[in-house]
Amino acid sequence: MKNMRRYLPPLIALMLFVSFLPNVSAQFGRLTTGATITVVKGDYAQGEITLKNEAPLAYSLISYQRFWVEDESGREVGGFNLTISPRVFSSWKSGEEKRVAYRLTCSGNVTPGNYTLHLRFLGKSGGQVVIVRADVPLMVLASPLIFKGAETYIPGRGQFSYAFVGENVVVYSHVLNIGHKNVTVTASVSLERGGKRYYSKTERIRVSPGDSLIKFTVPIGLHYPEGRYTLKYSLSGGGGSYTFTKNFTVLVGIKLAGISLQRDRVKPNEKNGLYVTILSERKAKVRLEVEVFRGNESVGKSSKELNLSPGTGVFELPLPTNVGGNLTAHVRLFLGDRLVGSSEVKYQVIAPPKIVNLKADYSNGRLSFVLSIFNPGDTVEAMLSYRISEGGKTLYKDSIVHKIPPGNSTLKMVFQIPPGNVSYSFALKANGHVSTINGSVRATTPAPTSSTTSTASPRPPRTSTTSSTEKRAEGGKSSTWIALILLLLVVAFLAGVWYYRRRGEKYKRPRPKRRSPLGRFRKPRIPKFRERDSLPKK
Repeated sequence: MKNMRRYLPPLIALMLFVSFLPNVSAQFGRLTTGATITVVKGDYAQGEITLKNEAPLAYSLISYQRFWVEDESGREVGGFNLTISPRVFSSWKSGEEKRVAYRLTCSGNVTPGNYTLHLRFLGKSGGQVVIVRADVPLMVLASPLIFKGAETYIPGRGQFSYAFVGENVVVYSHVLNIGHKNVTVTASVSLERGGKRYYSKTERIRVSPGDSLIKFTVPIGLHYPEGRYTLKYSLSGGGGSYTFTKNFTVLVGIKLAGISLQRDRVKPNEKNGLYVTILSERKAKVRLEVEVFRGNESVGKSSKELNLSPGTGVFELPLPTNVGGNLTAHVRLFLGDRLVGSSEVKYQVIAPPKIVNLKADYSNGRLSFVLSIFNPGDTVEAMLSYRISEGGKTLYKDSIVHKIPPGNSTLKMVFQIPPGNVSYSFALKANGHVSTINGSVRATTPAPTSSTTSTASPRPPRTSTTSSTEKRAEGGKSSTWIALILLLLVVAFLAGVWYYRRRGEKYKRPRPKRRSPLGRFRKPRIPKFRERDSLPKK
């Protein structure tokens, strides 16, 4: 007010002076600005602009008169109200800049678009009154919101062209509310692949005047399939809208490259291990599981937690060897609860069959033995040797080859035995291992079931597989059979000698006898003369 009072007398004098002049000077001055005023229809805008005196004149006094607004075609448009401060300026030199504060109100009936705000001033320069004009670009908006461009990143990795399952993608943007009222914005985000939507979220956000940040975190689920995905981000509100789209690839980033065995054939309870090779493009915590089967039966299971880093890693897991037979190890690699890869490998634990029990029964001159055999492995060909004796004399002795099935089985053998105390010995040989059982039984009628002594291992687990084989030995004692076999061998040998001699005489040319050309000649004997001491007696 004090400034206004100071400039009021000169201003009144200038107006009176102008009113008495028949014409105002035809010279015009121009003020320029590089600013643009932006206003939302139905709202107002306020701020400051800088005006520069581009005329080669120095004004001792300039006074603001009025304003008007024109559209792009030059037609004057109503619906605006403008106040500026200050309205009077003194001593404005050529090329000098001055700041002007403004408040522009726009009616809601104004059509959004580009306009020009014209300001008219009267200036006094060298005793002349000059009309001075300033043209300010004006933009009328339909919405008070200005949507800035959206950005995306992965925490810990920054900008990206691919994402791993289990990671999060962050999408965000700034929204500028140039109005003076709160505006509700509807924000939504979605993740799609091949027409299927895997994730979506929508929120209604209240945007106050000024700059606001809108952000979404999109999780890439562990079970999302690998492939190309599309991220869509959209904002709408206050009469405006914005859409952002980004395409990127989703990868697991972990691969089970291969497995190998420490040994493919081991003895029972011998150490054995499994080596697993894993390729990783990322840092992750995984779980490695191995389960071992014999047929359809699970015989062992173990797991191991691993912390992976980018690169190749080889990890070892133990394998059970306390169960015999052909075993299969199934290996599975998990990221969370997602199966990343699986493989299997086979190995063999060499475990021979064993005689675990024997039952003897004597009836009607026959002694039967029932051998209970347990085979922890697969079907194997074994040799069973036995010896039955009585009073130190061997009655039966032989070996048979028998296929032992997996699990529990029985083998029955029957012998013709006269009553008495009978000793027995059985030996089962397979895969280089021998299992024996021996004892004695009293062969009487009725024959009680005798207790036996056994060198077999503890009782094996139950199995549903059972087989039975019976051997009956009829006739006399084994010594008779041995003599008969020897006699047959001698007869066969003599027959062979006779046959080959006869064949040789038939086909061999007789050797000619050497004869003297003089015929047979006998060498004459030399006569012998006997000398006597006396004459012979008459």
